[in-house]
Amino acid sequence: MITDQYIVYGGQYTRTGLVLMVLDYAQLNYRVELLDLAAGEHKSPDFLKLNPAGFVPAMQLPDGEVMHETPAIMLYLAETHGLAELLPEPGARDRAQFLTGLFFCTNDIQPEIKRYYFPARYAESEDAAPAIHAQALAMLMERFGVLERRLLDHKFYLGDRFSMVDLIIAFWATSVFPRAQFVDACPALGRHAERVGLCSHVFARHIGDHSVASERYWRERLPHQHRIEEEH
Repeated sequence: MITDQYIVYGGQYTRTGLVLMVLDYAQLNYRVELLDLAAGEHKSPDFLKLNPAGFVPAMQLPDGEVMHETPAIMLYLAETHGLAELLPEPGARDRAQFLTGLFFCTNDIQPEIKRYYFPARYAESEDAAPAIHAQALAMLMERFGVLERRLLDHKFYLGDRFSMVDLIIAFWATSVFPRAQFVDACPALGRHAERVGLCSHVFARHIGDHSVASERYWRERLPHQHRIEEEH
């Protein structure tokens, strides 16, 4: 049975909020199924039958097809529902920079964020995890530096034009480090996140929710570690 409802499968500390931003902005009908990632629900036989990759967020389309990969979902929604204000059209002058920013965030920043938050996943032994965390932090600061320098001279990533890339940048800027420390280290990125929030109450709400969740992560799981001024 085909309905007009999207189903988003998400989990804590994932990019689910980015998908929800676009769905809410477009005022689309959807529901959220939150999986307990710590319990391995995303690797359960039932979920793997739905999404063999076992990744979240994933989104089931109204016709039953399932997508994963956050930027792909965001692009699909924007193109399918005519959200032209979120992305330049193919052939537009700023399309190349849009794609550059999108894939820079996805291919160069996202992997280091995973290593930064979850170094034990990538360590051969428990003793090796701190070194992986430190390496990831150094790479993140270098790559956020690329965005910081661009946003010193640009209102948004594409200049005066807001786009989906700004959502992704703001999402990470309010999640990777404790908020106050990040703003001190990357003031242009901090100001940019505030501007993105002013573009829409939907963006402001989701960015705010994500920021609160991230601060809770730091308080509960890393209460006395990973200060930028100590490690960078």
